[in-house]
Parts: sequence; structure tokens; C-alpha cells
Amino acid sequence: MIKVPKYAFPAIFIAVVVSVGLMLLSTTLYRQYTNRVTYPAYMESLQLEPGDIGAEPTADTPLATSIAEFETMDGTFYTIGRLRDTPYVIDGKNYYELELENEESVLIRVNWDATELLESPMRRTPVGQWLPLTEEQIAQVDCPYLDVEDYYLEMKGDFAKVMTEGEYFVSRPLYRYLEKGSLILMLVLYVVLCLVFRKRSIEKQRRNAQR
Repeated sequence: MIKVPKYAFPAIFIAVVVSVGLMLLSTTLYRQYTNRVTYPAYMESLQLEPGDIGAEPTADTPLATSIAEFETMDGTFYTIGRLRDTPYVIDGKNYYELELENEESVLIRVNWDATELLESPMRRTPVGQWLPLTEEQIAQVDCPYLDVEDYYLEMKGDFAKVMTEGEYFVSRPLYRYLEKGSLILMLVLYVVLCLVFRKRSIEKQRRNAQR
């Protein structure tokens, strides 16, 4: 049976408290910095230009109003329809049903804020493409009103890649360095404190032996 010295317990306690405290303080300060400085800069880098997928159409962006027109479009376009707010989850991503002006229904992946309400309930979509679904994705489609189940309108663009403030923060290299640094600090403090407490314990035993 391994006997743990008494001085090891206060050493590990102090090492954990100090390292965790410094970790919390440093990450709090660093998160304030990322939220105020680097995250806004990151969001600005994702701003879409008119005509990009997920952005508002330009005067040159063609309007397509039917599935037949979607199938003939080689590039990007926009459309108009009624966007239903019930999401259909495919591969962990939200898709919606879009009922076109000719009453055809298709799947669409879109950022609601990027749509423009025209005459209720019709909305103008952002720029997008007509893309195929994989066989695995088709098997997950559970919308009985669709006229096409193997294609969808991709109109989300860079918004699909946007990280939240929390996701952005933990993805930063410095955050990982802070995590590793706190662990190393805890181990170093533990070793140092063990040496100090061991020395004090030996001195105390020596004084008691001399009495």
C-alpha cells in the first residue's frame, strides 16, 4: 500500500486553486478582448457582397420562378416564394420548405434575416444555387409536400460557417495555450510546494527529536 505524505494534500490543494484561479482570470480577460476586438473583425471578414451566395441579389442576378428554371440555371439566381418556418433537420442542418409563386415546393437552406418580405407572405430569397442532395441526405428528407426531393436551394452562403462568440473563443490558439499552461503551472506548483512542505516537515521532525 502506497502511503501518501501529509504534505502532498495541501500542496495539491494550493496548486489546483492557484492554477484554476489564474486560468479563470486569464481566460476572462482574453474573452473580453476577443469579444470586443477580434470577434467583430472576424464577423466583418464574413460580410457578403451583393451578388454572393447568401447575399442580396444585384441588378444582374437572374430571377428564377420554377423548378424547370432552377434546372436550367448554370450559375446563381434568386427566387420568390412563401417560406415556411418549420425546419427539417438533415445532417444536423436546418432546411425549410419554400412554396414558389407557381405553388411548387422545394427545400431551401437559408438565413431568414437575408430574406426580404415583399407582399406577405411572399419573400424574396438571397442569391443561391440549385444543388443535389446526397443519397444519405435524401433518406433524411421528411417533408411530404415537396415536388423535388433530391435537390435543394442553397442560399445560406458564408452564414453557414459563422461561429458563435463561444465557438470562436475556444478555437483560438491562445485559449489552448492557456489551458495547457494552467496544467503545467499546476504540476510545477505541486512539485515546488511538495519540496517546501517536505523540507518543513523534516525540520519539524528534527526539532521534535531534539527535545
